[in-house]
Amino acid sequence: LLTVLAIILYLIDLSAGQACSTLSTSVQCNDRSACSWNGGTNGQCNCASEVKLDILFGLDTSGSIGYEGFQVQKDFVEGLVLRGLANDTRLGFYMFNTWVNDTQPIQDWSEKQSELLQFVKGMWWSGGWTNTGQLLSDGLAHMASPGIYDASRQQIFIIITDGNPCLPQSQGGCPQTACQY
Repeated sequence: LLTVLAIILYLIDLSAGQACSTLSTSVQCNDRSACSWNGGTNGQCNCASEVKLDILFGLDTSGSIGYEGFQVQKDFVEGLVLRGLANDTRLGFYMFNTWVNDTQPIQDWSEKQSELLQFVKGMWWSGGWTNTGQLLSDGLAHMASPGIYDASRQQIFIIITDGNPCLPQSQGGCPQTACQY
């Protein structure tokens, strides 16, 4: 889980707006980012990545993640939505437990920021098993589907889970393996 969070934080650094120390027409951006000037507000300048992103979140709502763990996921996603992503980033959300719920397909939220924030705050924990295999299958199919896939955009599938991929014995038991995907 820590490795996944470290990768996510690195990706945020690549795509996020960055506050600069002074307002100017020439900006020193983080040298790990491909940034360009995109204007300024409140006496500060901003850099934004030119990389267009499609991000699909797979959020674990299973019993093993628990209510507290799910709240941590929500807080993390809310932080990304509020201040961590470029405006042209398209987002989608799949919630998964025993079943995979394709809650929100990948879409442009740039004109619907309040709706996006309301959606994230309204996500709820439901319990159940952890069907990681089905999430991978459904999520990858969604990202490749016509109307979603765009070759000019980078696709990122972020799965936030406790790493306990268990299903009922009748469906394969514990642990499931994601290696076949």
